[in-house]
Amino acid sequence: MTIKLMILDLDGTLLNDQKIITERNKKVLEKLHENNVKIAFASGRTNFMMRFYQEPYVKCDYHLAFNGAMIQNLKTGEMLEQITVSDQSARKVWQYLADNADTYTCYSKDCMYFYDMTKNTVKNKYKKYTDIAKAENIILKQKVIKLDKYEIPQKIDPIFKFVTYEKNEKWLSNFRQYIETIPDLTMEATGYDVTGVFDQKVSKENAVL
Repeated sequence: MTIKLMILDLDGTLLNDQKIITERNKKVLEKLHENNVKIAFASGRTNFMMRFYQEPYVKCDYHLAFNGAMIQNLKTGEMLEQITVSDQSARKVWQYLADNADTYTCYSKDCMYFYDMTKNTVKNKYKKYTDIAKAENIILKQKVIKLDKYEIPQKIDPIFKFVTYEKNEKWLSNFRQYIETIPDLTMEATGYDVTGVFDQKVSKENAVL
């Protein structure tokens, strides 16, 4: 059987504990590419946070970001898929998080919005990504908008995912019950110790199919 495409998950699979692709694995990917095998990386990460997992740093043809909500051909830059949360549902989730969450983020294609009562949770997580990139001599820049408590922007760009950093099981259970009242949404773990909300059609499996 001829392999034409290899799709690899990042966290817990291709990346090591330092969140990087080792030189050994980079060479394996390069060898696969030389043998006409297309490479795709799949992740719950945003498109911004996947930018240092592509050429010239590592061989890769496609990114499946936001758990597959965004699929991009890296060679041409073409967006093959973009599944965002509907405007109506985005308003509902944003209102719930603004009223009830201590820390949350939400992501459009070009911007990260966040509120962080702790002052450090989002900042530290964001810094980890930029530090990893710097170690590879890559400078990452993203538009970031810090929100006040209860604040929701009047104009909202299409949102790919919401993320809450809450760990309290009762809080998460109540949030899940609320999300289940919105039929076009799904909620699942995304990354380490965080919970994401996406359009119900979004999954890595659906993106692959």
